[in-house]
Amino acid sequence: MKSMAIAWVIATLVVVALTVGCTASTPDDNSATGSTPISTSSAASTSEPTRAIDCEQATSGQATSDTEKTVCADPALVALDSRLADIYQQAISESGSERATLEAEQRGWVAGRDDCWKEVDARQCVLESYQTRLVELQINGKDTVTPATVEYRCGDGSTPVSSVFYNDTDPRAMVLTVGGDQAILMQQPTGSGIRYTRQGVEYAEHQGDITVDFYGPALACVAVK
Repeated sequence: MKSMAIAWVIATLVVVALTVGCTASTPDDNSATGSTPISTSSAASTSEPTRAIDCEQATSGQATSDTEKTVCADPALVALDSRLADIYQQAISESGSERATLEAEQRGWVAGRDDCWKEVDARQCVLESYQTRLVELQINGKDTVTPATVEYRCGDGSTPVSSVFYNDTDPRAMVLTVGGDQAILMQQPTGSGIRYTRQGVEYAEHQGDITVDFYGPALACVAVK
């Protein structure tokens, strides 16, 4: 399954066309937010992208989308919405000549987030949508230093696989590239080893064994020195 478009190009990890929606699909479908893209789509949205959701208005029956109602009914999502509004406002203040592009990307993100009502697990879709956008804005911040890329040999080696780990973002995340597709995965609690996931995608490392599941099937991988 794949939501949030994943065909992104990281040129110093500057987003060019994000499609963050939560539509189930395959890695070649670049129309929503399942696998996390590094960018949001430029689809139009009537929602104001610069401010947090007005939950007082939403709970009084004036919400502009079902997703707004979902957010306002969940304190954890309300907190993410408020934090995203702050980080986005900071990004806008630092965007200079890129302001119009950033605003278009944010409107695309809002449109993708609002499509989460179509998903079987709408709440998880909304959660990953917020987490992904938070990471995107942080890794594209002017003071962010891009960590080294780790390359892997997976399966028969016919598909290039690489990752970049961002330990200073909140949430902690990795950008996983499989062939021409990319996804932002969030770090998950684990008893041992490391694990990063999003719907349909997983990276796991335990005692030197690495597995990558990019919308299945899972592949055994080895880091290339």
